[in-house]
Amino acid sequence: MIRRATAIIRRLYELPPEEVDHQVQRRLSGKPGSLPISYRALRPSRPYDFLSRYQRIPACVAGWEDLDFTSKDVLEIGAGPLAFYGPLSLFLGARSYTSIDPDSAIQPFADPRLIVAYLKPMYSDLSALYGERMRLPEFLAAARERVMVRPVSALDARDVGPVDIVLSNSCLEHVFPSQESLAHISSLMRPGARHLHLMDFGNHLPTALPFDDMYDLSREEYWARHRKTIKLARLDDVHQAFLSAGLDPIVAPVAVVPPEDRFEPGSREWALGSGQDIWTRTALFSGTRA
Repeated sequence: MIRRATAIIRRLYELPPEEVDHQVQRRLSGKPGSLPISYRALRPSRPYDFLSRYQRIPACVAGWEDLDFTSKDVLEIGAGPLAFYGPLSLFLGARSYTSIDPDSAIQPFADPRLIVAYLKPMYSDLSALYGERMRLPEFLAAARERVMVRPVSALDARDVGPVDIVLSNSCLEHVFPSQESLAHISSLMRPGARHLHLMDFGNHLPTALPFDDMYDLSREEYWARHRKTIKLARLDDVHQAFLSAGLDPIVAPVAVVPPEDRFEPGSREWALGSGQDIWTRTALFSGTRA
């Protein structure tokens, strides 16, 4: 209990003040009938929409084949309060699903209101897309009983694996220490296991452009101003980290700042002549472990 409380306090210290306020208000909301989860997160088609889009892009780039979840053990990094890909994975036949997320509840679907607001609409949507692969009571039981959440960091996940599929959505840019964590995640994967990760290289702030205030400061200066919540790694850095972890990914830039919106960085660390790709905002990393 003490270890868990310490982890929560450390996490709150690392978050930007506005995010701390959001998290506290979300959890302390006492409005009758309200759920402490954002409206966006409650959209039941969201996991399918993201997965189908994320698979289509590497398919166009390098002939990626859609993931087959049948009888697979699935691991997700930073799945969020609703175990993002969990219910979808189980509907598609996964044998098990585990989320590693230090900020998530161990039982994400303990609140019965989520059955009506989220799981039942998701079941209807998935049944329309794939056919009725299981009955509704079986799906609800799977979501409640077979979605496993480990509230620890990626590096501290020692009772997980081996797994066949590893997923994440805008999470790896927040994982520290990055190289060691990615190497540990790779060690949890069986030979032939597949991975699909989207990374957001932007500033994660409500600014006009995704790199505002980033390239005028060194990494240390940026962390001192905004706290160390994102790695500030660039596309080439992450690609090399995957390779060092024994993973040779398909790299597919998704959102790139157009030339007319680019500017001369104010910090030498990000100088245009450095050869770094500093204008990719989001990219997908996908592949198979040897």
